Amino acid sequence: MKKIYKIFPLLLLFVFLPACYSKHLDYTGGKNNKDMLSSKEILITSLFAATNHIPEEIKTDIEFFEHGKASLSKEARNTIAVFAADVLTYEDYSIIVEGHEDESEAGSGENYNKLSTQRAENVRRALIRNGIDKDKIEIIGIGISKPVSKEKNEESKKQNRRAVIEAELW
Repeated sequence: MKKIYKIFPLLLLFVFLPACYSKHLDYTGGKNNKDMLSSKEILITSLFAATNHIPEEIKTDIEFFEHGKASLSKEARNTIAVFAADVLTYEDYSIIVEGHEDESEAGSGENYNKLSTQRAENVRRALIRNGIDKDKIEIIGIGISKPVSKEKNEESKKQNRRAVIEAELW
């Protein structure tokens, strides 16, 4: 099956390119010549798609942190395990983990972003325990700068105590 994937770009080169040599294919219904793709642009797009160079992305939020704590709940560990299993079905990947906190948890001075960084680090450790390569994970402590909700009630604060895991997959 893998041999077909290696041959497919060559088929595109020798079959598809001659078919559209020196003409433009119009994906706009002939309304605007500026929007027409040249055969070279179509070939390049097709080659990238055929050789799987267009990455996919998956993202999940971990919203199970108690106030002032960075430890992972059982529910959070289960969510991370499922996420890691999905990522490991791809040949290559990179992961960014963002830790967040609500306004009432925000530190100042040297403690600013400390809790959000600890949350991201704990998620990173859980990903590694689930088989993710440690060199492919980047962590960022966001602090309070990207809240999900800006309301001051307890439910909104709870939503802002989170980590976000985003993976780019090839």
